[in-house]
Amino acid sequence: MLNHAIACAVLVATLGGAPSAQSIPPHILWKEKVNGVLPDLQDSGGTDGMVSTGSGPRPGDAGDWQDLGTLRRGLSIVTGEVTTIRSGFSFEFLGDAILFTVPNELVVTSIVFESEGTLGLREFLVVDPATDTVLSEIQRRTFPEVGLSTPTNDDVVARFAGAPLGAGAYVLSYNNAARVTDTSAYTITFEVVPAPGAVGLLGAVGVCAARRRSRG
Repeated sequence: MLNHAIACAVLVATLGGAPSAQSIPPHILWKEKVNGVLPDLQDSGGTDGMVSTGSGPRPGDAGDWQDLGTLRRGLSIVTGEVTTIRSGFSFEFLGDAILFTVPNELVVTSIVFESEGTLGLREFLVVDPATDTVLSEIQRRTFPEVGLSTPTNDDVVARFAGAPLGAGAYVLSYNNAARVTDTSAYTITFEVVPAPGAVGLLGAVGVCAARRRSRG
């Protein structure tokens, strides 16, 4: 009985009662108006803003990403703006690129883009950030980019990955897809939940709680 009580205490302390993603206050991963402008993976410094990234995400002058760190359970938010500048028949697409890491015990069930204008998804990559190497491509088309439904929600996990994102490092690169001079604000919402293996532990927490109540 004592060993069981100790095991229950460890489970409850580790998982903290396991609230649902929606019940946890959203975490702000990045807010451009506060944290600064996000970098652009396709920023060449030229007039068209588009560079073929070849075999890796950052060769030469092909821009950069912002590392947002490791995701936590619940909802996480990124807000910013992307701009298209048109001059005659020339376009400059000022997009954003973010890197995020999913830990072993969690999965990302959705990544929802909301925008007041037209967004385009350039790249959705699995990467090794230590070596700037692309391990696999979930989606990659830098021009023309893949349009995201706006102003309605567009979940890129469901649309492109087809299944929750497991442990690993991922890059999202996106831009304003308008073909006129335009700046559009956007919000990205990540929903992160325990991985399937952790769900079994959540059940164990429920059993612990029930046994505690029965003893009370």
